Order: sequence, then structure tokens, then C-alpha cells
Amino acid sequence: SSAGQFLMATLGSIVNWFKSLGGIVDWVIDKLNMIPGVNIGTDSADMTTDLSYRNEGLTSEVPAGGVTSQISKSIADNSNSNTTVNIQTTEPISPQYVQNQIWQAAP
Repeated sequence: SSAGQFLMATLGSIVNWFKSLGGIVDWVIDKLNMIPGVNIGTDSADMTTDLSYRNEGLTSEVPAGGVTSQISKSIADNSNSNTTVNIQTTEPISPQYVQNQIWQAAP
């Protein structure tokens, strides 16, 4: 069928594009390796995945329960305190005054 042939041709051109891209990468690596002191290895045997040095000496500074327990403790400490706010005015506050204050405070 023509749809299948079109699909195969499209996939083939995509694969060829990636192959040419790989060739370009190899060419760039070869050119970079010509610089004195630069040696970019392309062998998978040259690559190491041993990252054990990254785990040495690491200790956790986070207490058991993490931040959640600290937040819970803080909320509990604040909820036990009684706070009294006294507002003294020289004249009674009218609903119009409150509405004006809300309107002025709006951004």
C-alpha cells in the first residue's frame, strides 16, 4: 500500500538523518581531539559510572519527621498563646467609615 511505503520512506529518512548527525558528532570530536591536551574518548570502555565518591561523607541534617514536624510544632506553639488586641477610638465607627477604609486599602 502507498501509505505503508510512505511511512517506511519517512522513517528511513529520519534514521538516515540521525546517522548523519552521529557522523557530525564524531567529526567534531575528532577535531577537538586535535587540540593539544584534549582527549575526548568515544569508547564505551573509557566511560566510568563509579560515582561512589559522591556518597562519601554525606550525613543528613534533617531531623526525624522533617519539616512537617517543625511546622506542626510551630502551629501548636502559636495556637496555645492568647493574644488580646484592644482598639480605642475617639468616636464610634460607622459602617460608612469601615467601607471607606476597605475601599482605600484595596490595591
